[in-house]
Amino acid sequence: MKRFLSRVLPLLLSFGLILNCTGCSTVLVLAGKTRENSEASSSVISESSASSGVISTPVPTEDGDLRAFYTDVANAESVTVMVYMIGSDLESEDGSATDDLLEMADAALSENVHLVLQTGGTETWWNDVCTDDESERFVIENGDMTLLQSLGSMNMTDADTLSDFIRFSAESYPADRYELILWDHGGGTMTGFGYDELYEDTSLT
Repeated sequence: MKRFLSRVLPLLLSFGLILNCTGCSTVLVLAGKTRENSEASSSVISESSASSGVISTPVPTEDGDLRAFYTDVANAESVTVMVYMIGSDLESEDGSATDDLLEMADAALSENVHLVLQTGGTETWWNDVCTDDESERFVIENGDMTLLQSLGSMNMTDADTLSDFIRFSAESYPADRYELILWDHGGGTMTGFGYDELYEDTSLT
């Protein structure tokens, strides 16, 4: 029973985070599986508040339609989705990250959607594209996962590593809207996010 709880509890605590500039539907990440949740609330950083560092919580439309509020296709015709994938034991033991990479490659994406990834944080990958013990950046286009950068060994639970990935994605694939998906274990406000097998005992707060 203890073994079962030790494996299930971190999965239940997994979470996703979306940062966006003009609004979008909310995406949750649970044990590496993305799920759309139109009922979930979120916080966005608006252009006016970004410089002051104030995060405002938007108010839904009069009919309570949060999806319509977060999705503004008229003014946001392109989007860059940034997937920050810390493989951890989810990949080394079960290949869960590889399963999701295959799903992303199979997705039918329009030319206005850029899907950029940074991978790392696991001792062993269950595919021939990602390199063991290293961090790498990829773009997925037309079903192909193309290597953009090999970064060597990097601590994926270091805030500077995440920040650099966000800057790289925005500069390389400018868009009207940006979304960030954090993929791995999560412990909410108690233990933060991310478990890097190569840099143990650290996490993102």
